[in-house]
Amino acid sequence: MGSRYGPGVPPSFHRAPLSVALGALLGLAACGEAPAEPPPSDAGRASVDAASSGRDAARVDAAQAPDASDPEAPDAGRDDGDRGVFVASGHLGRTVVSCDDGRTWVADRSLDDAARCFEGGLDCDHHPGAARGIAFGAGWVFTTHGWGEGGAVRRSRDGARWEPVTDGTLFGGIAWGAGRLVGGARPPRLSDDAGEGWRDGGDTGLRLWNVRRTAYADVAGGRFVLVANDGGANDVVLSADGGERWWSPSRLPAGCGAGIQDRGGIAGADGLLVILGGDGLACRSEDGGDTWTAHRVTDGAIDSHLVHTGGRFVAWSRGARHASEDGETWIATPTDPPDLSIEAVAHDPATGTFVAVERGWGEWYEEQALHRSADGVSWTPVASFVGGHPLRFVASGRLPSCPD
Repeated sequence: MGSRYGPGVPPSFHRAPLSVALGALLGLAACGEAPAEPPPSDAGRASVDAASSGRDAARVDAAQAPDASDPEAPDAGRDDGDRGVFVASGHLGRTVVSCDDGRTWVADRSLDDAARCFEGGLDCDHHPGAARGIAFGAGWVFTTHGWGEGGAVRRSRDGARWEPVTDGTLFGGIAWGAGRLVGGARPPRLSDDAGEGWRDGGDTGLRLWNVRRTAYADVAGGRFVLVANDGGANDVVLSADGGERWWSPSRLPAGCGAGIQDRGGIAGADGLLVILGGDGLACRSEDGGDTWTAHRVTDGAIDSHLVHTGGRFVAWSRGARHASEDGETWIATPTDPPDLSIEAVAHDPATGTFVAVERGWGEWYEEQALHRSADGVSWTPVASFVGGHPLRFVASGRLPSCPD
C-alpha cells in the first residue's frame, strides 16, 4: 500500500481558513548532498518551549461500553478535562476515535464516505487525503494527509471536530516533542504554537529526497529523527534542537530504516534509540543517535509499526510478537490467532491496552477489522468497529474532551 513516488518540492505553507480545499501539488527538484555535522551536545541545544465530511453517526456497542461506576474502567471518575483516547487516521482523510480504551469507535469521518479506495482508478496512496502520520501534543491530536498531491495538517481537541492548519503540504510524517510540532519534509516545517504558524527548519543534509518517517524520542535531551528511502537506499538524520540544525550519524550500518514507510518505525526510551525497518532489521543507538549497531529481529518481514510500552520495544510479523528491552535481543512469541497480521498499532501506557488494524491488501471496508489486546499476544476483534477507508496510523494520547 505504500507510495512508490516522491511527492516533489514542498510549497510555501500558511495557516489555512477552515473552508480551504485540499489543493494538488506537483513538482520536482534536485538537492545536493550536504556534509554531515557532528552531533551537538545537549548543553548546546537551542532553547525550546517545554516538551504529529462524513459519518456523524457514532458506532457504539452498548454491551462493550465500560461501566463508569467501575473503578478499574478507563477514565472512571475523570471528567472531560483529560480523556485518554485512541485516534486512527486513514486514507481519504479518514479519522475515527475511541474514548473507552478501544472498545467502541465513534466520529468516523472522511473526505468522501461514498468513494472506495483502489477501485475505479482511485489511487488513495497518491491523493490529498493519503494518511501520512499522527501525533499528540498540547491537548491536540494532529494528522497529516497528502502524498503525490498536496494535502493538509489538521488538528482536533476531541478527535471528531477537525480544522486544517496547513494547505498543500506533503509531509513524510509528523511529530511532537519539547513543545514543537515538526512536519517531515525538505526542509522540515516547524510550529511552536500547535500549528497556528509554520516556518522552515534547518537544512537536513539528507542525501535522499523523500522523507518517509518522522519521530520524536525523549532520549539524550530529546531527538527529532527523519528517515528517508529512495531506490533501495536509506538515510537518517537527527536534530537535538527542535529541527533548527540536523546532523548525520557518524556510524550507521547499511540498511538501517529500509522499507520504513509502511512498517517498522522509530522509538526511544531509557537512553536507547531504535529504528526498525520493514525488512526486520533493527538499528539501535546508546549515544543519542551518533553511532548505531544493527540487529536482526526476524528473518522475514515486519508487518506492523514499532511501539514502546514503557518497558519494551514491540513489533509484529505475521503470527508473532517480537519484543526487546534493549533493541538488541528480540524474543518472538506466537500470537493468538496464529495467522494474525497487523499494521497500524498503538499502546496506551495508562491502561496497557494495544489496539491494532489488521494488515493485508484489500482488508478494507467490509473486510476491515480492528483488534484489542492486553499483552500484544492474544488479540480479540472489536465487534462494534465498522470498516471503511484504509487506516494507516493509530496513536494513543490525552485530549480535553471526547465526542458526545
